[in-house]
Amino acid sequence: MAGEVPAYVFYHYKPNLVAAIIFIVTFSLSAILHVFTLTRKRTWYFIPFVIGCLFEIVGYVGRALSSGEYPNFTKVPYIIQSSLLLLGPTLLAASIYMILGRLIVLLEAHNYSIIHPKWLTKFFVLGDILSFFVQAGGGGILTQAKTLKDLNLGQNVIIAGLAIQILFFAFFITVTLVFHRRILARPTHNARALTTPWKKLLVVLYTSSSFIMIRSIFRVAEYVLGSTGELQSKEVYLYCLDALPMLCVALAYNWFHPSRVVTRKALQKPSETSLQLLMYLREANKLYSNDDFRGEIKDNFLSPLKTEAATYNTNMKYFARWRVLMSSYPLGLPPSCPDYCGNAGGGTGGGTANPDGRREPDYAGTTRSDARATKLSVNQK
Repeated sequence: MAGEVPAYVFYHYKPNLVAAIIFIVTFSLSAILHVFTLTRKRTWYFIPFVIGCLFEIVGYVGRALSSGEYPNFTKVPYIIQSSLLLLGPTLLAASIYMILGRLIVLLEAHNYSIIHPKWLTKFFVLGDILSFFVQAGGGGILTQAKTLKDLNLGQNVIIAGLAIQILFFAFFITVTLVFHRRILARPTHNARALTTPWKKLLVVLYTSSSFIMIRSIFRVAEYVLGSTGELQSKEVYLYCLDALPMLCVALAYNWFHPSRVVTRKALQKPSETSLQLLMYLREANKLYSNDDFRGEIKDNFLSPLKTEAATYNTNMKYFARWRVLMSSYPLGLPPSCPDYCGNAGGGTGGGTANPDGRREPDYAGTTRSDARATKLSVNQK
């Protein structure tokens, strides 16, 4: 009958059983290591990554089953491998998006990101979810196609889902590049103080993002050329441009897991910058008691403090203490204050020298008892 879909050819070749088994084993080993690290380090944001690895494993199981059915292929193993290998990388990408957001928070570099960390992960994960469901919808249409029109519709929907993924991932790489350039040009206190290799984590982010981008471009080209095109006619393309890049992504995070840099403990403890802000407030109290500096400090540093404090609003759980403390001070000094911090109005005169010659007070020993004592001294004035 006109308009009916012609007999669909599942494969134009016999799927390679050995290759499928190799990738089943390697992805399984990688997934086991990821589960172990996830539970030990409590990096729950890596759960989508592990699920993505499971999708890859089951997908290649489907190809192994199809290999045993040659030449009389059945529909179920084909649908399993086609759907899961298509959707697996989307889940890997979701965890990669979360890594960057947590790294920005850890380095207290909110103003260096094109998108505020509060929205960064949400934005890219929502794009990833959109891509996932569009591709899944296209796969569903394709597997249930009864006419040539339905077949073409399913392929076009899948192409649209892959295009969404490419656009979001290209923007993600741009955001990462901009953030990296800015943090290298003007490192935050945390970026200088952290001993963990956060720069190496960025390299792994670039590498994994590049592999996923290569795979997504290949998939778009594959569906654009159609089932009779060169890319779907030869199995070697799938293993070189999809299976291998995705395995490299999985192994890259086995080799350098984000928990080496981004940990719950690191994200929850008071940052060096927050403690420094508290010390500047203590210094401001001393300076404010000196009439010689009162007017100048009031005019020049009150507004900058609010601006500086906004950039440190990383750790709400701990920074809330500093906000309460700030409300009891007549004014405070931002980290950009001049030599007053160390030399004038009763300042400590101690601390470490900045690259431009200014000195900052020592604040490593500041505690909550210090904060309470300073607050009481202000209220008594």
